[in-house]
Amino acid sequence: MPFILNRFLQMLVTLLIMATMVFLAIRLTPGDPAQIFLGDVGSPHQYQSLRELMGLDRPLYVQYAEFLQGLFTADLGESLFDGRPVMDRISRRILPTVTLALTTMVGVVLLGVPLGLLSAAVPGSFLDTVIRMVTYSVQAVANFWLAILLIMFFSIRLRWFPAFGAGGPSHLILPAVSLGIPFLARVVRFVRGGIVEVLDSDFVRTARSKGLSEVVVVTKHAFRVTLIPLITDLGLRLGWLLGGTVIIETVFAWPGLGSLTVEAVRTRDYPLVEGSVLILSAFFLVTNFFIDLSYGLLDPRIRYG
Repeated sequence: MPFILNRFLQMLVTLLIMATMVFLAIRLTPGDPAQIFLGDVGSPHQYQSLRELMGLDRPLYVQYAEFLQGLFTADLGESLFDGRPVMDRISRRILPTVTLALTTMVGVVLLGVPLGLLSAAVPGSFLDTVIRMVTYSVQAVANFWLAILLIMFFSIRLRWFPAFGAGGPSHLILPAVSLGIPFLARVVRFVRGGIVEVLDSDFVRTARSKGLSEVVVVTKHAFRVTLIPLITDLGLRLGWLLGGTVIIETVFAWPGLGSLTVEAVRTRDYPLVEGSVLILSAFFLVTNFFIDLSYGLLDPRIRYG
């Protein structure tokens, strides 16, 4: 219990620091929301009136105090451009982003872990060499470049999958593949490296001396050692997927939180940027919180004071 409370308080402090950094960064970035909204047709009087309406004429510390008040009351304010509550706009975009991230994660685990186990079971073989060469190659591929190639080949040339938007399951395939391929290579290398590292350990030799097959030794005994670091890495990557879908969502016109954040940054919609980044940060922190709690379940030797 003390560990859980301590870890929870650390998460809240981190989120507060992140909120402060986002608040300052977006306001120190060049660009004025009122000027962007009016363009070149607004008069100085209209410009000043709009700044007052948006609350941008008040001192920075007053804006920050109001921002903190809204943060502690779960009120992230209203969009500067359409007046809609920020939480309302974000809530409509969360599900597509979470769906894309979880679909990618499930696909990566279902493919990456077996490939890593297969590669580790026959180290130095032709199959192991092929798997390693492929994973080394695809891990260096930029996901936005891969996304463009997939659109050109599977959407434009073959017309198998839609290139843009969200709808049925077919719309998920290309964005998930674009996000997952570099991540898949990392998981394969992570699993293989962790298993090969312990193949000469005493407990592995003991398992072999009992007459167990190499497959059982690798999957049942050696693989258990890699579970904690693997789950830690998967949790970090899930947080990255939730917050790192910005480019892919933009390329595929996916109506998620990433594309909403890009739109908000472009128009300098301060409350919307702050709300989007905070929600993405909260996802990342909560994911890591539950990962820390899972260590005790995976390894009974771990005890938190």
